[in-house]
Amino acid sequence: MIRETFRKSGMSIKQFAREAGVPYAAAWGTVNGTRDPALSTACKLRQVLGLELRPVRRRKEAQVHRGPDLQANLSEDADHHGAG
Repeated sequence: MIRETFRKSGMSIKQFAREAGVPYAAAWGTVNGTRDPALSTACKLRQVLGLELRPVRRRKEAQVHRGPDLQANLSEDADHHGAG
């Protein structure tokens, strides 16, 4: 969302970084998709763009979607802790 909104803003990356108070490299990487910003950086960038940052609840299945070996290990751990 930050990338798309930035592109529509008409700002230069230099101006964007300066207004957000973040290093140019952090703004450039975020805008160009080569860097996932730290939460503090994302908060500063979204504020300049007028975006709201809010938590998203994920479904339980999406959080536990792992390979079969890890799922088996998780099941064994649950059995050992009496959660199965």
